[in-house]
Amino acid sequence: MVRYLTSTFVAIVLLFHYNTANAQIEELLERELPQFQMTILPLGEEGAIEIEVYFSHSRLSNLEASFWMIDRGDNRLNNGVQRMIAPLQRMNNREPAIIRIEGLRHDNFYAFGLDYRRISPILNTKFTTQPLQEGYQYKYTFVPNSYVNTEEENIIFSK
Repeated sequence: MVRYLTSTFVAIVLLFHYNTANAQIEELLERELPQFQMTILPLGEEGAIEIEVYFSHSRLSNLEASFWMIDRGDNRLNNGVQRMIAPLQRMNNREPAIIRIEGLRHDNFYAFGLDYRRISPILNTKFTTQPLQEGYQYKYTFVPNSYVNTEEENIIFSK
């Protein structure tokens, strides 16, 4: 009886591991690529913006990504200088990653992108480069503080 239970338990464990490994191999062979969406959010500070990036995929639940930017100067066709703007981080499906970028110059052109890979416990997967937006021209516009502190407002709010 003990041998029967032990062998049944071992068979169940092996079947579970086989199904898990099989699912991971199928995920690696998946040809559907994640679809990335990016939104640029002006902050009202000179030389600073935030980008919000998320991905969607029918089966992939998370991946690892690092974000980069190319400063092309005042000509959108320049090769420019590439720099990393966010280190390698985990991204979950349909959950935005928000990256703050500082040091942008007025009227310069920028390109944004990321290098990503699927997270796999079986294999070390290669990174794929994905441009997110080309030809973004940064324009700083001063946004005055919309809240003006007056005595009348202080009286109203202090009651």
